[in-house]
Amino acid sequence: MWKRRALIITAIIILFFSSRLINLTLIPIFTDEAIYIRWGQIALQDPVHRFISLEDGKQPMFVWLMLPALKWISDPLMAGRLVSVFSGALTLAGLVLLSWKLFGEKIGWFTGFIYIISPFFLLYDRLALYDSLTTALMVWALFLTILLVDLLRLDIALLLGMTIGAGFLTKSSAQFALILLPSTFLLFDWKTKERRKRLLKLAGLGIVVTLLSKGIELILRLAPLSHMIGLKDHTFIVTNQEFIAHPFERLFGNLGGLWSWIQSYATYPLMVLFIVGMIYGLKKHRVKTLFLSLWFLVPFLALASFGKVLYPRYLLFMLAPLIPISVLGIKYLFILIRNYSYLFVFILFIYPAYFSYKIIYDPISAPLPLVDRFQLLDDWPSGYGIREVIDYINQRSKTEKIFVGTEGTFGLTPAALDIYLKDNKNVEVKGYWPVDTSIQELTEIALTGKPTFLLLKDTQVPKPEWPVDIVGKWRKGKGEVYSILLQFKSGGQ
Repeated sequence: MWKRRALIITAIIILFFSSRLINLTLIPIFTDEAIYIRWGQIALQDPVHRFISLEDGKQPMFVWLMLPALKWISDPLMAGRLVSVFSGALTLAGLVLLSWKLFGEKIGWFTGFIYIISPFFLLYDRLALYDSLTTALMVWALFLTILLVDLLRLDIALLLGMTIGAGFLTKSSAQFALILLPSTFLLFDWKTKERRKRLLKLAGLGIVVTLLSKGIELILRLAPLSHMIGLKDHTFIVTNQEFIAHPFERLFGNLGGLWSWIQSYATYPLMVLFIVGMIYGLKKHRVKTLFLSLWFLVPFLALASFGKVLYPRYLLFMLAPLIPISVLGIKYLFILIRNYSYLFVFILFIYPAYFSYKIIYDPISAPLPLVDRFQLLDDWPSGYGIREVIDYINQRSKTEKIFVGTEGTFGLTPAALDIYLKDNKNVEVKGYWPVDTSIQELTEIALTGKPTFLLLKDTQVPKPEWPVDIVGKWRKGKGEVYSILLQFKSGGQ
């Protein structure tokens, strides 16, 4: 028994890390990653800036976890993305354990397999973003919640409180782990003779979880900019007052957009398994199935109702609890079509595996939703050309001091250049916005004889009056947008 389990665990570990580490930096750095990695470098350089992410209303946990990797790994992009890789490993372990706890060992192993091949989770486990870490913490919060209602132990309550507290330090959406804590009553054994005593104990442990998690959240109060989190949140969600005034203004439009992203990333084969799994789960495991569904529905409907600016990655932690239900669909298919079940399940896995393969080896042709193609591959947030520009600047700066202006003062530029050129004493980088305001200053710098460059990411055609030559241009994915490096003429003409 243990030998078989050891073989399965080894196979899952190899498959997971192969899928997450191969070609990890093939998708170029994009604007959000550049910001977070640069924050990490600044925080590593000076402890005074450990809360630097609060300047943009972002919690600091992801940046903190990046610091050891940034110290020991030479490629900053690799270092940042490794945090998400290991966050994904935590998610994988949590999903296997909670599925095993709810539905048995085989369901647990299959849950891990589906997580590994799911293109949605695979993509975000390979990007230096907050969302993979948030998903890991939410999955472990879900697992510990299940253990809490089953065992009613203080140590589990403390672990759950610390997990949710870590979530509060990572992303505001972790609040749903606390909001959903009363869902434990679904799993509570109402038939036991000691139900009153156990109910009081569960309520007391719930108070411990709440106080501990909120106590950990108070760490943010150590920084004077903690109020920026609330301001940033309302860039993406409406206030309670706005919602009350127009409760359904965004709901139906958001539902359509969110559903289209689920279709794209969950893929129809896995959606078929989920539907079959819901049917079987409501028949054989009604309470457990409803419990897992609740951990999807509550944040999903909240996002649809309150969301102002939405991205597919906001769905990541919500979809994780649905994977065990999808695995129930596999079990039901084996019951319904015994003779051809293996073949049918294999066919269902072909497209998700193909999608994931494309993300790993050929992301430009991967069938990503348009909004993610825009950010990661085809438009101005994408970092195609950054590596080439860095290599060129490093080569030019070996023998002379140079000046590089960038289109943009926050985001991909100048952050991506700062990430790789921060230790190059012969290079000065400065961001400009709008780019027209930089031309006079850059022209004057070039007149001093110092090689002077301008990196464009939005502007695609230099104006005729600019005294520049095009050094190089690099297409972003399949789009019609280019990274363009210009050099100013030393004579000003």
